[in-house]
Amino acid sequence: MMKKRYLAMLVGLVMAVCMAGNAFADEAMTKWTCEKKSGVFEGYGGWKEAVRAYTNGRCTDKMSCHTTKKVNSTYSGELKVSIPKLESFALMKHEINKSFSVSVKYSTSLKGKKKGTWAIQYRPVYNCRNVTQRKYQKVDKQWKKTSVKKKVKTKDYKSMAYRVVYLSPKNKTSI
Repeated sequence: MMKKRYLAMLVGLVMAVCMAGNAFADEAMTKWTCEKKSGVFEGYGGWKEAVRAYTNGRCTDKMSCHTTKKVNSTYSGELKVSIPKLESFALMKHEINKSFSVSVKYSTSLKGKKKGTWAIQYRPVYNCRNVTQRKYQKVDKQWKKTSVKKKVKTKDYKSMAYRVVYLSPKNKTSI
């Protein structure tokens, strides 16, 4: 009885090693390349509030903000090629996932604005591309194109956008 269990465990172990070996061999016989990229289009982050101010409708003050934010370039989707290959293929200016600080100023006059609370909001602007990756399989020492594709969207930081918005007729100056 003990010999049968031992034999069954041994057979199971041998099968597991064989299957794992086949999986590693399959990976060694596979490579991915960047095949196609779209033209550049703009993408945006979400709006965030920098500052708000109240006007009685007759003041001539300015509302200003000076923001310093950490930003980075990213990708979304299932990445199959290396990050440096993707950055190079998508012609990105900034390295993916390497954050850096951006400092920008914005100012607007409250003159002529109706009575109430106003805010300056900002958001990051990105140069985006869609990149198609293609899987290749090694067959008889030759790389053959497969029908398997994966898409990735790159977002390369470009600039910061601002807008002035009316929030309320009341004095709500705390964020």
